Amino acid sequence: VRDLVRAGVEGFRSFVLANPALFRLTFEQVSAEVLRQPRVVTASIESYDALADRVVRLQNIGGVHPERGLIDCCYAFHATCQGLASCELATFAPPAGPGFWKSKAATDLTSTWTDTLYAVVNGFSHQPTSVVS
Repeated sequence: VRDLVRAGVEGFRSFVLANPALFRLTFEQVSAEVLRQPRVVTASIESYDALADRVVRLQNIGGVHPERGLIDCCYAFHATCQGLASCELATFAPPAGPGFWKSKAATDLTSTWTDTLYAVVNGFSHQPTSVVS
């Protein structure tokens, strides 16, 4: 669990904060033309494989419910990181960001990332549900 959380906080988040414009181009404004470039395809595959390897390690120690698939876990983890990143960048004042979360602008969001990712990754051990009741 810790391995995945660290990958999100120290890897994904660090990349985003060091390269906010590149994050936006890569995850929020990527064009079909860019996705056809061999180096982009290679980087995307390597990035996914690194995430999948971490999830497989978690599966191997029983941290993923047997009915929960690898792709589902990777998707949930990535979507959570992307959402956290977009929200954190939204704390930045213009022109760096829209300033939507001004009240969080001076806050270190490391614990928010950590707690959120722990909740998501720990949830992988539970049986998947299709409807929340």
